[in-house]
Parts: sequence; structure tokens; C-alpha cells
Amino acid sequence: MSTQPEAAAWRERAVVDLDSAERLAAHGGHPDAVCFHCQQAVEKWLKARIASRDVDPPRTHDLIALARAAGVASTDLGCADSDLSFLTGCYLASRYPDTGATPGTPEDGLRALRIARAALAGSAPTAPPGS
Repeated sequence: MSTQPEAAAWRERAVVDLDSAERLAAHGGHPDAVCFHCQQAVEKWLKARIASRDVDPPRTHDLIALARAAGVASTDLGCADSDLSFLTGCYLASRYPDTGATPGTPEDGLRALRIARAALAGSAPTAPPGS
């Protein structure tokens, strides 16, 4: 079973990933890396929410599945299912070259940041970012 300290650890890692994405974007980092860190931020944020319920988070990178397991709708995260699908695709494209995905664009990076910022600001697992 998960514990509250585990939920806090997931939250902290989510905040670090969002911070990493922000820094990469601000300093000309590759959009694929920005998108990857944004996906990871939302994934870990959702896993924090699941762990805060004393449930082991599932081992998946599918953000829609994680949102369901966390008991939140994408709208609770300030985005749409299509946004969560987009970020899930970013994870796959950045990790697996055989997906045939094209490299991310600067616009993709901005979209990923918008989604991740909204998600972490929206549905707090047990405490707001940085607390």
C-alpha cells in the first residue's frame, strides 16, 4: 500500500519535472524534452493523488488511465482528454523512436507547458506545488 510520504515524494518529483520543463523552454531546450518533462510532471502529479488515497499507483504512462484511477476528470485538471492524450503521445514519442512520431515543435512545447501548469495548479493531490 502507498503512504502519505510516498504521495509527497510523487508530488515533489512532479514539481521538479515541471520546473525542468520550464527551464528547458526558457533556455531554448528541445521541444521533445520540454514535452517529456511536462508529461512526467502530470503523470507523477496523478500518481501522487492516487497514493494520497493509500492506493498503489498503477505502472502506466497513460494519463487518461491515471486520471481515472485518481478519480479526476481532465476538466478537473484544467484541460481536456485530448490534452492528456497529447501528453501521453509526447512520452511515447520521446522514449520510443519506432513510434514514427515527428519531432516536437516549439508550439508543442508551449502546449505541453500549458497543460502541465494547469494540471498541477488544478487538482491538488494533498498539497499545492512547492509546499
